[in-house]
Amino acid sequence: MLARPLQQSIKETPVQKLRSILVSVLALILTVQPALGWSEGGHHLIAVLAYDLMQPAQQKRLMELLENHPRFAGDFKPGTKVADLNHWTIGRAGYWPDVATCGHMWPHVARDQPAFNRPNWHYQLGSTLTIGDNVKVHATPGALPTGATLETKNLHIGQAIELCRQTLRGPGADSDNAIAIYWLAHLVADSHQPCHAGSLYVDGIFAPQIVPHNASATISISK
Repeated sequence: MLARPLQQSIKETPVQKLRSILVSVLALILTVQPALGWSEGGHHLIAVLAYDLMQPAQQKRLMELLENHPRFAGDFKPGTKVADLNHWTIGRAGYWPDVATCGHMWPHVARDQPAFNRPNWHYQLGSTLTIGDNVKVHATPGALPTGATLETKNLHIGQAIELCRQTLRGPGADSDNAIAIYWLAHLVADSHQPCHAGSLYVDGIFAPQIVPHNASATISISK
């Protein structure tokens, strides 16, 4: 008879609640295996899975369209051990907007090409979880701004995906459609990666660097 009233009388203070959450987070950090981003292999597999779901006529049109990318000749030279050229090409397309190298064979790709580098497109602003009363976080981006184009750098992942979809639905040039496909293949994968799609802000520990929306400085939202 005394157990239930006793349980109801025990309530954590805000400090105790924060401490419990941090202890739980630290326990996870100390016990789980390292988790990496999709990197080249993950992006390659996701793009190939999407390709394999297409009908043969769609696959043929897609491969034709990919060749219209302005950097296709320079960035899409397969090695000598490629077993399936179409799978290699679509996998490479899904990875192309990213930064990492592929051993010593491939240079940095889109992020080393100023004309195609779109750092903000890879992630979403806003917070998934906020702990503390004095944390200022970035506002979640709204709809795709009117007049945005493939040249617009100050977009985030949801806006960029919508831009690519609109580009593919429009009467644009094949080169623009090719760029949109490359980015769409990449960003759909990025949007399923927690470090791209979510952020944790903790007062005094993980705090965002708030800069003007039109500033050129790089914003770090996850540490």
